[in-house]
Amino acid sequence: MDSATFSEYLEKRYFDQMAYYSKASSKNQKKYKNFQWILIILSTLTTIMAAMPRPVDGKGFDFQYAIVISAAIVTILTSALKTFQYQELWVTYRTTNEQLKPEIYYYQFNVGEYGKPGVDKESLFVTHVESILSKEHSNWPAYKKMEGENGKGNQQIDEIQKKLDDLVRGTLNTQRKAASTGDTADTATDALNEVTTETTTDATTEATPDTTTDALNDDATTETASDTTTDASGEETTDVAGDASDESLDAGIKESASK
Repeated sequence: MDSATFSEYLEKRYFDQMAYYSKASSKNQKKYKNFQWILIILSTLTTIMAAMPRPVDGKGFDFQYAIVISAAIVTILTSALKTFQYQELWVTYRTTNEQLKPEIYYYQFNVGEYGKPGVDKESLFVTHVESILSKEHSNWPAYKKMEGENGKGNQQIDEIQKKLDDLVRGTLNTQRKAASTGDTADTATDALNEVTTETTTDATTEATPDTTTDALNDDATTETASDTTTDASGEETTDVAGDASDESLDAGIKESASK
């Protein structure tokens, strides 16, 4: 390979690919770290909001909606990380860039195979560079498959997502139980009030006829007593008057006889 062609290859292929992989690696690294920091912050805030006490009598801020929104954002970011695979791209591009970087120095200082006599250094350099680039493209599906099998790349994210889901689910269940307990207490109070009202009504209903009957019986007894007294008084007066009349008659007879 002549020098002009090799120089053109270095300028348009080698250094261009070096710049591309370096830039792509930094870009994906930045995106991955930003997503991770947002996930960490939202996960912490969700935990804190779930531990906050619920407002009493409508006083205070209810964190229920904030917890739901925060959990939804965490779910979206987690799905985005799995879909766009910023971490995998960052590692792959950085690895390729680091493999390409020393190749020019091996060429310049006749290291390894470049130091063998009679070797076409330019052709060997192109062969090594293209092998590295081809390896990057061919290893990308294998890398994804390996990550899918061992789960190392997404294990931490899955654990955070699972904890957040359990936390939100537990908070919502607690709130539902509290609301259900309040409704049950109200129902029991209403039932108690109904039973108390019915008992009072029955007692009043039963007591009123008894009282009326007793009053009527008392009146009847009083009237009977009055009649008995009247009859007794009448009979006694009649007997006394009769006896007085008999005595007067006897006195008259005796007086006539003496004359």
